[in-house]
Amino acid sequence: MKKRKIVIIGAGAAGLSAALQAVSEGGEVVLVSSQPSERAQSVMAEGGINAAMDTKNENDSPEEHYKDTINAACGLADPNAVWNMTQAAPDIIRWLMDLGVQFNRSGFDEVDLRNFGGQKKKRTVFAQSDTGKQLMTAMIDAVRKEEAAGNVERLSHHSFQTLLLQGNVCLGCLIKDEYSSTVTELHSDAVIIASGGMHGLFGNTTGSLFNTGEVTAKLFRLGIPIANSEMIQYHPTTIECGGKRMLITEAVRAEGGKLFSLKNGKPYYFM
Repeated sequence: MKKRKIVIIGAGAAGLSAALQAVSEGGEVVLVSSQPSERAQSVMAEGGINAAMDTKNENDSPEEHYKDTINAACGLADPNAVWNMTQAAPDIIRWLMDLGVQFNRSGFDEVDLRNFGGQKKKRTVFAQSDTGKQLMTAMIDAVRKEEAAGNVERLSHHSFQTLLLQGNVCLGCLIKDEYSSTVTELHSDAVIIASGGMHGLFGNTTGSLFNTGEVTAKLFRLGIPIANSEMIQYHPTTIECGGKRMLITEAVRAEGGKLFSLKNGKPYYFM
């Protein structure tokens, strides 16, 4: 049976995980990115990943994780999305461990957990202050094995131009080689967009300057629906250093740190 060809735009955590999943289901993947995976936003992630692993014997569960997440979102989060995420989280952590992610351990075979903002129990799995770097390193290595096996073709320094559409059916996309300016048609059974955040639309954020939002803008101009754009948010704790907003890990709030803003000229505690 002919393999389905999947084009993935973006080679960060979302793009790499999509590539691995597609290959595991028998797909043939073309991974397109303007920057190498090592420059992805997810490399910068520090604090950790929430999952109800319950290695601290706090009677934690995915259901408790769900309740805390809905409460932290002031009831605005999509219940179905949060339920699926919290139910899947422990198995995702175990999958990442099998890939080789070096999470901190509290025993021979148990991941360590720590407090995090918006969570009542210790359920944040972490790798010192380099969780994203560890995660990306393991996923990059896993995808490279699939490249060597011929299951993934990686096209770095290529930018997304537009989709190839026939009515409402996507037949592939156009990409441009940023070195030679050559434009190529990629025909495929599906195109997955994993192009990251839209930091370029905003002022001071902690995000990578490579995440301009250009791909999302091109899709919007094509009439592709954009969901929940009013819910975009950025990390609330930062410090300006050398013209860049440096991220202060969410773990400081979990350990009792409070956030203040000025209101009528006086510090106002809001988180």
